[in-house]
Amino acid sequence: MKKLFLFSLVIFINITLYAQCDWSVVFYDDFEHNNVDSGFIQGTAYTSGVPDVNGAKNGEKGLYLNISEEINVGTTVYDKTFNVCPGFTYKFTVWVCSRWGSQCDMDIDVVDEDGNVFYQFSGPVPFYVDGWMQVNTQEFTTNSSTIRFIIKTNLVNGWSGNDFAMDDILLEGCNRT
Repeated sequence: MKKLFLFSLVIFINITLYAQCDWSVVFYDDFEHNNVDSGFIQGTAYTSGVPDVNGAKNGEKGLYLNISEEINVGTTVYDKTFNVCPGFTYKFTVWVCSRWGSQCDMDIDVVDEDGNVFYQFSGPVPFYVDGWMQVNTQEFTTNSSTIRFIIKTNLVNGWSGNDFAMDDILLEGCNRT
């Protein structure tokens, strides 16, 4: 009887640990609409937060932020919150680039409400002509009920390096199979 129990326990643990993810969309925005994005922080950019052609990687529109040169280094220009289920596994992607002039210098983070960091980038964002950069978390599990996608500028007052674009925000959840 003990052998059967141990065998069953090993099989259960093996299935649980090595189950495959069947990824499903929790949130997706391709910015092919005319609505102000809820993550856009009003007053941080000359643009309105409504998607347009200047932010497009795929399709005809993306979110373009012409960041105000009057804001300070470290100012949050974008902060979007996503509701998630505690204990579940997720992954997050979005495409970003610098559009015109000098490269944007940005901080890009994906965090949960408990302060866990799932993605962190700080530095120059590539030009769209050189290729967009994909922000791409590894799989992560959170015990929080929300995660946030935050972008801060490292722009030192001035016009150069303030043209930032992003497209195709995708948050996926894992359904273990």
